[in-house]
Amino acid sequence: MGLAASQARFLCITARKSECEYKSTTLAQEKLEITNQMSEISADYANAMNATKLVWQNDAATYDYGLTYGLLMTPSAANNFNPYMVTTKSGAIVLNDEFAAAAKAAGISKAGGVPSQGQRDKFIAALVPGGLITQQTANAITLTDYVAKMGDDGIYTFEPAPVEDPNQVSWNPDAGMGGLIMDKESVDVMDLAALIMSETIGQKPIDWGLLFKQDGQITELEYNQELQKLNRDVMEAQRAFEAMEQPDPSDTEKMNEYNKLKQRLEDYQRAREEYITQNQAKIFKFDDTHAFSSYFQTEKNEISKDNKFTMVQNGVINKQAGEIENLTIGDILSNNIVIMGYIKDSSLKDFSEKITTLMEYIGKIFGYGQPTGVGLNVDEASAEALDYAMQMIKRKFLKPANAIGIGSNESTTAMTENSAYKNAANNNCLGTDQNKTFAAVSLTNMLASFLTYYDNALNGNNSNFVVGKSVETSDYVTQALDYVYTGQTREEELSMDKKVADFYDQLYNNICEHGWRQDDNVQDSEYLESVLKDGRYSLASLNSDGYYYQTRYNETGYIVELTDEDAIAVAEAEFTRKKAELTYKEDSIDMKSKKLDSEISMLTTEYEAVKTLITKSIEKTFTMFSS
Repeated sequence: MGLAASQARFLCITARKSECEYKSTTLAQEKLEITNQMSEISADYANAMNATKLVWQNDAATYDYGLTYGLLMTPSAANNFNPYMVTTKSGAIVLNDEFAAAAKAAGISKAGGVPSQGQRDKFIAALVPGGLITQQTANAITLTDYVAKMGDDGIYTFEPAPVEDPNQVSWNPDAGMGGLIMDKESVDVMDLAALIMSETIGQKPIDWGLLFKQDGQITELEYNQELQKLNRDVMEAQRAFEAMEQPDPSDTEKMNEYNKLKQRLEDYQRAREEYITQNQAKIFKFDDTHAFSSYFQTEKNEISKDNKFTMVQNGVINKQAGEIENLTIGDILSNNIVIMGYIKDSSLKDFSEKITTLMEYIGKIFGYGQPTGVGLNVDEASAEALDYAMQMIKRKFLKPANAIGIGSNESTTAMTENSAYKNAANNNCLGTDQNKTFAAVSLTNMLASFLTYYDNALNGNNSNFVVGKSVETSDYVTQALDYVYTGQTREEELSMDKKVADFYDQLYNNICEHGWRQDDNVQDSEYLESVLKDGRYSLASLNSDGYYYQTRYNETGYIVELTDEDAIAVAEAEFTRKKAELTYKEDSIDMKSKKLDSEISMLTTEYEAVKTLITKSIEKTFTMFSS
């Protein structure tokens, strides 16, 4: 009976030991797999450390852009209003579905063809349904026909294209309609000194009439600026119309072109006359006799209490009417200019509304709420940044509720003793005294805050500047004299219509010259980067000689390959996560293996003991029966 029990126990121990050894082998295999996985993720991580991305860099752009098909094929200051076209090895222009649909609608063969005025207009019209341009833009482009000519002085002038035969326009298929690419380089970089001296921003006059006009009125400066634009439109339309002699009525195509130019001229003339009729009687003009003296304190060296504004320049009341009248945006940037008003008989709300109107005007000079190509508004990002900057100063600093009214000193002659002045000069808010007798605002602080918020919006966390509630807690962008502003540098520039027209003329001509292929995947930025990096596609870019050439992406002058910090950060986070998971699994396997090893050791000891016991029992039995 004892022998049988020992044998049964021996079998159980053997079975259990075998099971543990099998589990131990399985765990060893799992650990080997984890080691292999760890090697794989380590290799992937090492590869990810070399990840790069293609970035578009241009001095005309305020920050680096990620490379996209839209950036290459949409006119903007970032690409200097010249298309950068993705091409196949044979030179065919690669089009996404919207552009391909426009090419098909215009009847452009995939092999290309001979460009013509009529087909070009069809191509432009076909861009509208795909949302690439608006109908208004399409109308402007098809009416913009020109030939660029360079005079002896090296200056380009633009004359209407020959219209004797619409199909004989002076085409340059490689370079664009008009024979010479238009000089669209009107955007440049400026430090503060250059910004102050620029004719498009710093030397612009301040429209003081905005402080005094009544509801329904417009200032004389507003009226003259708008009328100047309308006159320019009429002159251009008239020049284009007069360049074409009236054709034979039987020539339908030429008559259509003639009537189109005539209608354009009449529309612009009508718009000008309507503007004059509707607004001439609404103009606010400063009194001819006293001019600015009737509106600003100039009689005495003290703050006016006669409902006049007082101009304080660098801590001293400026009572020179002529100087006040001729102050510019650059003067606000280079001086400390504070406007003060007596509000005992009115309200801080009225004062705030007038200053807000004035700040909106100043913001417009910098491009706030204006079309691309005005001031610092050079692209969509800068337009959004300007809007953000204006909303911030209006919401935080120009609301009456946010005014600072510390102190009750109401001195009318010593600015250092006037609480309203000190509150405005030392802070980024409206200033008053406790009794609300005077109100003041520093236009210099407001403009410095506006430009700083502009930089904040463009650069996000990378911005080195901050707007605090006070001057002391602020680090204005205007304090960095070497800070670079990107903006419009020429007063007389090509109209946006002409810039956009030239862009699409170049695109159309290159499609006709080299043919086209459709690839909807180019819309995907990762795919676009991939095909450019591995050489499947190239880029056709405008050379200094006015012609397009195929180049690699890194030979365009704008596309650079940078370390992809975002991709590396993602890879690092993924590696850390996977490594933690595998380490946890490995530790768990090690614990299980140790338990199994311990159990196998115990079972081995017990196995040997039972085996010995069985052996002795057998020997004892044999000995007993032998005797």
